[in-house]
Amino acid sequence: MYGYNDYNGPFQNGYMEDIKSLDQQQLRLEEDSEDENNPLRPGLWMEGDSLAPPCGCSIPVIHEMLTLASVTATDILYDLGAGDGRVCLEAYATCRCEYSVGIEIEPILIQRFQQLIQNLGNSATSSPPIVAYQGDLRHVLTCLVENTKPMHFSDTKNTDTNTPNQLLQPTVITIYLLPEAIREIEPLLLELLRRIQSLRILCNTWGIPTLQPYRTKDVDGTKLYLYTYQSLETVK
Repeated sequence: MYGYNDYNGPFQNGYMEDIKSLDQQQLRLEEDSEDENNPLRPGLWMEGDSLAPPCGCSIPVIHEMLTLASVTATDILYDLGAGDGRVCLEAYATCRCEYSVGIEIEPILIQRFQQLIQNLGNSATSSPPIVAYQGDLRHVLTCLVENTKPMHFSDTKNTDTNTPNQLLQPTVITIYLLPEAIREIEPLLLELLRRIQSLRILCNTWGIPTLQPYRTKDVDGTKLYLYTYQSLETVK
């Protein structure tokens, strides 16, 4: 199980250096799992963190998620329950995603996310188009459906880039949430699929109950589900 100290941002080195870094990350992961005082260790439930599993997603699985969703430089990505923002950061680093918003309610994870954005900005020629938004993902989804702005959204910024005055229309939504959380937000997801025909929704581990996925993929035992506008034809 991955915590949140196993990720230090997208790789900036060559292939062999990446492999060495992965080895070091695994060592840190093993150490973190034994440290009861580490607030980001794997398996630790945080107050209010009832929608998402208490762990991060492995980077190979994230890359497969981005591939299955066909994320490109023209996409606007929202990650629901973003944790330390690794999906948004990898989408920028590997796909040069046009814009991404990671939505996370836990302050300690938002702080980690913002630090990783800042680190990435320090190594780039311009500020990465990534926003870490602290708030309830259900509220943000409702605002997307109603075309309104979430509370305090205009106050959220990464290192140099202000967020827009209104939410941008998503073309990709990534989800790593518990089944009961997905059932709760399912009506909002279905409404967005109906309104945005280019939208792709990528679920990690648990899918949308009433929809038949457009595609699925198994990545080392982790099931990925891709939903598109065509999936609405199978609504139960």
